[in-house]
Amino acid sequence: MRSLFFTCFILFSFQSWAYKYDFSPKSEAQVAKQATRWSLAQWMEQKGKIQWMDVWLHSNKAAPNYYEMYLGGDHNMYKRTTVSTAPTLITDNDELTSSSGHFGFFVSWFGLYGKYEDSRDEDRVTWDALAQLRLLGTSDQASNFTVFYGVRNSEFMSDEVMNQQFGGALTVYILNAWAIQTRYQRLLSETSDQGLEIDGYRFEATTWLEWGAVRAYGTWFHEPRESTDAAGDLSLTRRQGFELGLRIYLDFKK
Repeated sequence: MRSLFFTCFILFSFQSWAYKYDFSPKSEAQVAKQATRWSLAQWMEQKGKIQWMDVWLHSNKAAPNYYEMYLGGDHNMYKRTTVSTAPTLITDNDELTSSSGHFGFFVSWFGLYGKYEDSRDEDRVTWDALAQLRLLGTSDQASNFTVFYGVRNSEFMSDEVMNQQFGGALTVYILNAWAIQTRYQRLLSETSDQGLEIDGYRFEATTWLEWGAVRAYGTWFHEPRESTDAAGDLSLTRRQGFELGLRIYLDFKK
């Protein structure tokens, strides 16, 4: 009996010496077990990450073969100021108005745009024809960045000119039905029928509310135009005011 007890004691001592037990949660064995452990909390966390990844991919994936068209009308209220160097002349015209209509059509990222404006107060008529390219965003009714290039034809005081133009517009939706937009439009210098070199730009800041396919918007705009005659005399005409309008979208898929 004593020999059996002595043998068990020797074996236990040998095992204690041969195997060093580590009860630390950061032991190699525990780390390996935890790495392969599955828990409900981990599953819920992973599910949430996958959902956010799906949302991001859905928002940023390439646009489908999507067709989009819109029509709209505007009423403009603005002030015109003209400054000329020969002779020095400053004229202010308050409470000028104009009416305009526009349309747009997109096929995926590429679009066309046209606008016609008539101001009887100034005896002025303009129209724009643009090709648009949406670099970011999935539609005109989503946050997007769009660039454009085209022409503007202007008839003012029996003089007519057609300018090439380019620019871009950045749209950000603050809420689901409320957005803001900034737009810059640059006119390249061109000679009018009366020999005036005319160029300028237009800057717009717009906000709107939407109800489905209907958008009601308001725009503040700043639009200076420079004209130089053959003698080098410069005339600056600045139009600044507000534009109120309504736009309706006609959406369909192929």
